[in-house]
Amino acid sequence: MRIAVSCPDELALQDLYRWLRADADVMRAGDVTARARHTGGTMGALEVVDIVLTHAIALSSVLVAYASWRTARPKAPTITFKNDKGITVTATDASPETIETIIEALGDN
Repeated sequence: MRIAVSCPDELALQDLYRWLRADADVMRAGDVTARARHTGGTMGALEVVDIVLTHAIALSSVLVAYASWRTARPKAPTITFKNDKGITVTATDASPETIETIIEALGDN
C-alpha cells in the first residue's frame, strides 16, 4: 500500500516527514521518503511525503504517529492523505473520528 501525504505548508510537511522518519513503528511498517517539486530543472520545495507500507494494518502506525505529531502542534495545517487507488482524505485534526475516517477510506478493505 502506498500513501502520499501532502500539505500546503511546506515547513509543516517537512516537520511531519522528520517526525514520521523518527518513529520506530512507522519505519518498521514501511518506507518513508520525501518527493520534491521540480522547478526550472532543479529540485525545489518538498511536495509530498511518500509512505510505502508492507501491509494495510501498518497504516495504523502511521496514523498514530500523525496523531502524536498533530497533538504536539495544535495549529498544524490541513494534511491530505491519498492512497494508490486515488482515494483522498483531508484532515484538519487528529480526533479519533478523523483517524477512523482515514483508516476506513484508505485501508485495503
